[in-house]
Amino acid sequence: MRRTLLILFMAVLHSLPAAAQSDTAAPKEAVTIEIDSDLLRRARERNLDLGAMMETSLAKELGVAADAAPDTHRALLAAAFDNVEAMMFAPLEIDRNTPTAEVRRVCQSVNTRLEKLVAHAKAREAMALPESLEEAQELDQYLAKRLQAMQARMAKDGAKAQASGKIMEAKCPDLNRNERLAQQAMKTALGGYGPVGWCRAMMRKPQAQWTMDDGGKFAKFCQGVKPN
Repeated sequence: MRRTLLILFMAVLHSLPAAAQSDTAAPKEAVTIEIDSDLLRRARERNLDLGAMMETSLAKELGVAADAAPDTHRALLAAAFDNVEAMMFAPLEIDRNTPTAEVRRVCQSVNTRLEKLVAHAKAREAMALPESLEEAQELDQYLAKRLQAMQARMAKDGAKAQASGKIMEAKCPDLNRNERLAQQAMKTALGGYGPVGWCRAMMRKPQAQWTMDDGGKFAKFCQGVKPN
C-alpha cells in the first residue's frame, strides 16, 4: 500500500487548486526546549514526530482529548493532513534490519492513520463548506504551504520510503490495501477548500440568501466554475 499511497498522493496533489504559498494564521507556535541529546538522536533515527508526541503528552497531562473530533475546517484540514503525512512516511522508520515485530507495529500505525483519515473525510462531508470567500482562500493557502513542504520531503525521502514500503508489504498480511478508500478519503478530506469550493457552495445556496458582497465576489471569482 505504501507504494500506492505515494502515487495516489501525487495525484491528489495535482488535483488540488493552485494557491498562494503564504500562511496568514499558522496554528503552531515554535518553542525552545532542552532534550537529552541521546534521546534526541534516537528519536531522529526513527523519524519520530516530536511535535505530535509533545502535543499528545500535553493533552493527556491537561486532561484534553487528543483525538477529539475537529470542529472547524482549519482543525479538520490540519488533522487530516497530519494523518496523510504520517502514512506517507511511516516506512522511514524501518529498513532491512528492522525486526518483523517492529515492521508490523508500523503497519498497524498506517492502518490506524487510514481509519482516522476516513473519519475525517466523513466529518468533512457532514460539515458545511466555508461561508466566506476569505475563509476559503485562507484554508487554500494553508493547504498549499503544507503541500509545498510535503513535496520537498518527498523529493528528499520518497525513494527510501518506497523501498521500505516493499518490506511492509512483504511482512504485513493485514496491511490495509484498499486503494480506492485511501484515495477517496484524501480527496474528500483535503480537496475543495479554495475559491472553487466556495463557488460551488454558493451555487447550492438560494440566491435570496446571498448578500450584495456575495454576488460581487461570485461574479469575480466563479466564472467558468461548474457545479459538482
